[in-house]
Amino acid sequence: MCRLVLWRKGGWYAEAGRRGAWTTPPPPLLCLQSLALKWASFDWRAFEARVNAHPNYTLAVRPPGKAHALDLHFMHAKSADPDAIPLLLLHGWPGSFMEFIDIIPDLTTGSPAFEVIVPSLPGFGLSAAPAEPGWGLAAAADAMAELMTALGHARFCVQGGDWGAMVAKSVAVRHPARVAALHTNMPVARPALTRPWTLAQAALAPMAERGLKNPFISKEEALGLRAILNYAAVESGYMRQQSTRPQTLAYGLSDSPAGTLAWVSEKFHAWADRGAVPPGQEAPTAIFGDDTLLGNVSLYWLNRRIASSIRFYKEVEAGGEIKALLASKCAAPTGVLMCPRELFRPPRAWVAAGYNLKRWSRAAAGGHFAALEARGAFVDDVRAFFGEWH
Repeated sequence: MCRLVLWRKGGWYAEAGRRGAWTTPPPPLLCLQSLALKWASFDWRAFEARVNAHPNYTLAVRPPGKAHALDLHFMHAKSADPDAIPLLLLHGWPGSFMEFIDIIPDLTTGSPAFEVIVPSLPGFGLSAAPAEPGWGLAAAADAMAELMTALGHARFCVQGGDWGAMVAKSVAVRHPARVAALHTNMPVARPALTRPWTLAQAALAPMAERGLKNPFISKEEALGLRAILNYAAVESGYMRQQSTRPQTLAYGLSDSPAGTLAWVSEKFHAWADRGAVPPGQEAPTAIFGDDTLLGNVSLYWLNRRIASSIRFYKEVEAGGEIKALLASKCAAPTGVLMCPRELFRPPRAWVAAGYNLKRWSRAAAGGHFAALEARGAFVDDVRAFFGEWH
């Protein structure tokens, strides 16, 4: 019944890509041309100084089963507070550690204060590209646990969005004694067969969206499900390509800085809360700023990390790791901050089936890049949650 409602030809799923409110055009040509021109005169030294405002390190990590060690980059900002909570912040694609660089001072001060560790995921940013297959979620999670061991933290807190959300949950599932608490702005969830009402939520979502009340799902949750279906219908082409034929794409992107710029910046355009853009201005520049956008894409281009970062999708797909992660239960206390334009906004009951859910918050604005788009709400929610659960 649920499957028919969600996937029937011409039904709710098919409508998702046709409704104007749920379709996002690519960045206008003039926007990309403007970014390309600015990139040609981008002040890399100023960007370096911004990065080096915080201590940067590399550590050779070698998760179990790997023949070769990998040089893992991480930023490590300590707090003056001796009781600071160790916090691992994990980015996704097409982001980087740059997603968190501006909130580090917010987190290392205040109460509670945090000792902040921000790695580049394997094959991303300033970390090395893997030299062997199998570097998916499990290997990345084990590498994060190894990093925290090297820093002297037997237990720690972890936060993540996008791939970072999946790596964070993988760390908690694979190393349950290590993770004191988990916070995410993109929970990984599905309907639970052991909780029949979660299936009813999917089936009744179209009615709820039209304002017909029922005891299983609210209109807001129904709109969240539509966002997920919209992603599958019109936003997920890149994921299928990167999960199945990443090398073909990598050859082209690695040969073209303009291609890399377009491929990366298009996601910052499409996945952001574009309702926050002032009239007459273009996303993504108006939301993220040129320095952050061009600094982020420079990390992919100058370090030749576009190929290894999209290869991550293939490794995860080959290992069936997303399916396994959806079926797993995170025992660590979990907090969720849901932004109104996040791509994946599953109902709370779905999330509770896969996590030990302790806090559920909603931001007034923001999209997929919560730390950049909803900085204040993000910092406040992280602090409030880990202040109680650590």
